[in-house]
Amino acid sequence: MDITIIKNCEVRLEGVVKALQALTRLNLPGDKAQKLIDAGFAEQTDTAEEVRALVKEFGDRSPGGGCWDWVKSHQGELWRSHMAAFRKGNLSVARETFNQMIHAWEHRGEYSQSGLAIGGNA
Repeated sequence: MDITIIKNCEVRLEGVVKALQALTRLNLPGDKAQKLIDAGFAEQTDTAEEVRALVKEFGDRSPGGGCWDWVKSHQGELWRSHMAAFRKGNLSVARETFNQMIHAWEHRGEYSQSGLAIGGNA
């Protein structure tokens, strides 16, 4: 379930206590998310509206010119991470990986010349 933290709080996630600030967005299992909602620390996020806004942002920022074909070919793991996050509704990760893909595309010449990889691919 996608939630937005509305009050600063501390939550145990994956065995670690984490401090969460207001306006932090998370995707948590339903029972854990519901506990935060019931306690008044979070509210459910309207994922559909957020997805539409994110798709529009991606479209507006897309550099075109073969970017996505290049990313799929040269940064396959990053592409797969992005698509998996998007399909699961983990929009913060989808936005982060989108930004990484744009960065890789914008610096593709530097990485090709140096042999460096972005996102763990050679």
